[in-house]
Amino acid sequence: LKGSLTKEQNDAVGGSETVHRIRGMWSSGLDILLADPENKNGQSNKFEYEHRCTLPTPTFPLSGRYTGWFYLNKEDGTRSQITEKDVSLKFKKNSGGYYNVEGKGSN
Repeated sequence: LKGSLTKEQNDAVGGSETVHRIRGMWSSGLDILLADPENKNGQSNKFEYEHRCTLPTPTFPLSGRYTGWFYLNKEDGTRSQITEKDVSLKFKKNSGGYYNVEGKGSN
């Protein structure tokens, strides 16, 4: 995964929630993402995951359970959107000031 993290405040009727969102591109290896950042070879796909909190938290990014989706290339050249409902993501700050993400789950 290589993407951007955002924290959004969503004021709904009768309350508010905070949405932690990560979106970007994924591939079978980081080397593919780095070698072709514009995805001209079509070996990477988009993803988006979010975690919704009903209580405000200063923690960012927030490790925990996320829901979302990713696209997967099929053998016939088309793409399928795969939905994931229970993914656990753990964010660890690296020496470059960015975050490495560890994740597990099933779809």
